[in-house]
Amino acid sequence: MLSRTIVSIIVAVFVAMPMLATVAHADGVSDDGGLEHFVNKHRKNGKSYVQLGPRPFYLVEKMPEGKLKTALQQCSDGPFYKTDFSIGHRGAALQFPEHTKESYQAAARMGAGILECDVTFTKDLALVCRHSQCDLHTTTNILVTPLAANCSVPFSTAEFDPDTGVLTKAASAQCCTSDITLDEYKTLCGKMDASNPNATSAAEFLGGTPGFRTDLYATCGTLLTHAESIELFKELNARAQSPQRAHAIHRSSQSGLLLTGRLPPEANR
Repeated sequence: MLSRTIVSIIVAVFVAMPMLATVAHADGVSDDGGLEHFVNKHRKNGKSYVQLGPRPFYLVEKMPEGKLKTALQQCSDGPFYKTDFSIGHRGAALQFPEHTKESYQAAARMGAGILECDVTFTKDLALVCRHSQCDLHTTTNILVTPLAANCSVPFSTAEFDPDTGVLTKAASAQCCTSDITLDEYKTLCGKMDASNPNATSAAEFLGGTPGFRTDLYATCGTLLTHAESIELFKELNARAQSPQRAHAIHRSSQSGLLLTGRLPPEANR
């Protein structure tokens, strides 16, 4: 497993790479004559409305001394602008609940010129933005709502050895978008993708956010349909990456419909 320091370095590199590409040529870090053309080609309307926030700078400062850190530090004054070189995969998922309106908005504000909505489907075959067909138990608050009764696999508490206290069975659940209708889906709140294997209650299970992420902005993320994401991306002046269709083999607990790797034909109408 990657240490937190290594993870932070990786995150810093990916966050700051658009900044590096932006100013590297001007600051003499690179003498590649094609770099300026590349940056200008991928610049979004030449406008500088990007707000990075403190996190990229914080992560860079925590990096070990070296050429990479020095190069990234030279980017600290910008200029910053939206570019297709930066892709908001699931939005800004390190800080905001993935595939939510707030996550996409944050990614665009931080310079992502391309945003992505992974596509899954609900029980009534509506297309919605989720990374996996069956991740509602870790990415939403479904387990602490009445809709928990619809989940494919109900919540099960963790079990511990009575003598040693060692965990013998992790807490678990499985809730799929195909377990609920679109109207039901839209009542849920998005949260940071995480779970607590030691949970003895559904509320505890919703915790477990790793230290390199934050729950600061995870109050109640707004879940979106695929159609809503398209309209939002237009408003944000961002390109939509071709949606991934979540691979799923799932039998709806209520309808008995077997849903496999491809979306059913009705969902493409």
